[in-house]
Amino acid sequence: MLNHVRYASQGLLADTKFLDTLRAYDKDNIPPAIITAVRPYIDMPEFDPSVVKKASAAAYGLCSWVRAMEAYDRVAKVGTPPACYGQNASACTYTQSNTCTRYS
Repeated sequence: MLNHVRYASQGLLADTKFLDTLRAYDKDNIPPAIITAVRPYIDMPEFDPSVVKKASAAAYGLCSWVRAMEAYDRVAKVGTPPACYGQNASACTYTQSNTCTRYS
């Protein structure tokens, strides 16, 4: 597996537009399959940025980005209750069950 990861990472890092691709990534629409595939790595102690940094600065940056995208996805889904989509969020209060109650 290590050779496969090394081969894949060399291809990605050789792409001159790779950083632009990361910056332009649509973090608000991450496919659930991607999040499901990434979550096991988030729990691995060796995927911690402080551990990865010892091996490579580039890997550290990518590890931090992946963890940030996963965290953003997790928080965004909790932070915007489905009951308020399309409504003026400032006109809503949120109950413990994340339902929107309109107030005047």
